[in-house]
Amino acid sequence: MKNNLQNIGKNSSRGRVSTVRAFAEVVRNYAEACFGAGVQVFVYETVKNNGVVQTGICIKDGTGDIAPVIYLDGYFEEYCAGKAMDGLCRDILDAYAAGKPFDGFDISSVTDFRRVQGSICFKLVNAERNRELLAGSPHLLFHDLAVVFYIIAGGSFKEGISTIAVKKDIQDMWGVDARTIYAAALRNTGLLLGCSVQSMADVLREMASEKLDGGCSADASFPIPMYVASNSYKFNGAAVLLYPGLLEWFADKAAGDFYILPSSIHEVLFLPCSAGFEPDEVRSIVHEVNHAEVLPEDFLSDKIYRYSKAEGRVEII
Repeated sequence: MKNNLQNIGKNSSRGRVSTVRAFAEVVRNYAEACFGAGVQVFVYETVKNNGVVQTGICIKDGTGDIAPVIYLDGYFEEYCAGKAMDGLCRDILDAYAAGKPFDGFDISSVTDFRRVQGSICFKLVNAERNRELLAGSPHLLFHDLAVVFYIIAGGSFKEGISTIAVKKDIQDMWGVDARTIYAAALRNTGLLLGCSVQSMADVLREMASEKLDGGCSADASFPIPMYVASNSYKFNGAAVLLYPGLLEWFADKAAGDFYILPSSIHEVLFLPCSAGFEPDEVRSIVHEVNHAEVLPEDFLSDKIYRYSKAEGRVEII
């Protein structure tokens, strides 16, 4: 068996694959040889956030209708950079084994809203760029954004979390409307994923310290009183905008209104209006960062928002 697995990787290296789809086929063959009879491995393409298509392998062991997908685009980039195929195949299956997708999660509960409602969370995506996604998913609109839902199916801070997207087929099995799903997600998301609001200076200091491997203290400063808001996982963290009481709390901290800058689907930035920036300046910052730094699949919005302390609401400006 070991020689067969090595041959799959070595034979593929003789003729370089040029597409992620061809790469996925090699990984599929490797995984099938590794798992043997009783396990099916499929190449799977899915439209992710903002219409970005990702390619992965779906591993089905016959224990249920829902199976994990291991996305391969990042591994393919490593392959293009020169890493050997056989080593990457081992890495992919090691990651699958280490992550233990859905480990300890009762997959059968997904079809029963009463059983799974405590694991439902929400995230924010751009409504215009995700029209296809929204057509097949229960959702609610929030200005130019959309609230969509997923189920936490296990994981940890260290290994990452496993999720199941809530599509209309799941909603139909539940027999509930989008507002009922939202009510469950509103109870769960902050509880399961936590919340973090840090000054930009503190964030930069932590980043600098990590680069120094914690060997010494790092000095970092940021001249603008800007804050980064996300969840504890830094995953789909822009949804903290919907957390009950968070915006009111920050308005008290800022002693007034503040701008909300949609940094990405994973975090937003808070900037007190008292800092003296005009809306056009803030809008320019958002546009520049979005188009220079943010990955296409992580884009949230080019709009900027303002939270009114007096009115207790968010508006696009």
